[in-house]
Amino acid sequence: MAEAPPGQKRKREAPPREIQRQRHVRGDSQQSGRRCGVQE
Repeated sequence: MAEAPPGQKRKREAPPREIQRQRHVRGDSQQSGRRCGVQE
């Protein structure tokens, strides 16, 4: 999953729940996680 560019595979294949998981896995702050999941 990390190999896929943020936004393309994450939004298409990964449901909202998965996105939240990635946020925690990456260890980014809530702002960074939201930015990655919402905008991209």
